[in-house]
Amino acid sequence: MDTPPPQADSSTAKPGLRPYVGWGVAFLVVTASWIGACALQSNTAPVHLEGWQPGLEAGMSAAQEADRPMLVMFTADWCGPCQALKKDVIDTAPAKQAIADGFVPVIIDLTDQSSSNPDMATAQRYGVTGIPHLILTDAQGNSIPNTLPYPNRTYPRSTDGFIDWLNSANATP
Repeated sequence: MDTPPPQADSSTAKPGLRPYVGWGVAFLVVTASWIGACALQSNTAPVHLEGWQPGLEAGMSAAQEADRPMLVMFTADWCGPCQALKKDVIDTAPAKQAIADGFVPVIIDLTDQSSSNPDMATAQRYGVTGIPHLILTDAQGNSIPNTLPYPNRTYPRSTDGFIDWLNSANATP
């Protein structure tokens, strides 16, 4: 007489993969979306701005020599929104003129996000949590009081909004 196989005790039985299938599908959807977003952003060719100082030290030296405040832009070659802002706003004739009239422009390049990139320490110093991120500082690198980082809700992402934002540095007491 054959005896039936022993029944598993429900308190010690291991669940199958069925409860985890939903999480796996969600993970795949999120991963595919992230890869797609990165691919879209990487299709934007890097925009290199002429005449911008590379790094904070070079910027401070030029700003002190010119006795002007600095316009500091945190950016990366892989950042699609950074490239669009540079191309559509900052690299326009009116914006370039507004910058030339009152600021020493400085690029902080965060393309390399390793700890060996000295620009990562500069981003940390200014509390940068996302890019593009622009700030206005005096020639010594101190943030100009009462100015917001750009882009922000007060000044739209347009050439006029950008110029208004630059002018906000002159309006501070």
